[in-house]
Amino acid sequence: MLRCRLSPSPFLRRAYATAANDASNIRNMALVAHIDSGKTTLTESILLRSSYLSASGSVDTGSTTTDFLPAERERGITIQSASIPVKWNKWTFNLIDTPGHADFGMEVESASRVVDGAVVLMDSVEGVEAQTKGVWRQLDRYGVATRLVFLNKLDRPGASFGSSLRSLLTHRLHQHPLALTLPIASFDPKDYQHAEPGIQGIVDLVKWEVWRWDENGEAKRYPLPTDVQELEKLSFLPSDTP
Repeated sequence: MLRCRLSPSPFLRRAYATAANDASNIRNMALVAHIDSGKTTLTESILLRSSYLSASGSVDTGSTTTDFLPAERERGITIQSASIPVKWNKWTFNLIDTPGHADFGMEVESASRVVDGAVVLMDSVEGVEAQTKGVWRQLDRYGVATRLVFLNKLDRPGASFGSSLRSLLTHRLHQHPLALTLPIASFDPKDYQHAEPGIQGIVDLVKWEVWRWDENGEAKRYPLPTDVQELEKLSFLPSDTP
């Protein structure tokens, strides 16, 4: 995940949701991206993680929460924006799942007027695509300064964190993106010889931790080693010896 903070022009400066004390912890956040980048699937994962749902739906089966229109479920695409309140700690996020198809760009336009921040999804196989640049310009137009770039589908064949970052720089979406996490495809060097896709962990560069997922999908956190002695204590990290 990459964090991009932009400085809006003076006439586009905006305040967070409201200055009222009873709503000071409310934020409007939009998920925007090129079509088929995984916005609705990510929304389902967030709803599941925040205990809004007991089981996540699927775009393939037409059982997602935000794609509720018959046409959306039949075609497997988002046609209109849908807002879901998500509680996380003391915060309440009005999470807005927006369409990715250019034909429904006015839905993104409407959402960009009212959001405090946005999560811009990128397909890690394709990199920056046409509508990625389109939604980025829409956020620029309405002064949405706080943005997170979420590199999705890193478990797919051909996905690359480095190539996605270069694509972001090549298309000049942001001059100085800051990486918050780094993906770990596998903790076993032998897996790289078979080129099997997948993500077994991440490096949290903010909290300086290594996350490792087990077979049940549960993550365990370990402090990131800062010297050789600490590195040797983490048995699951491979050594550099042949």
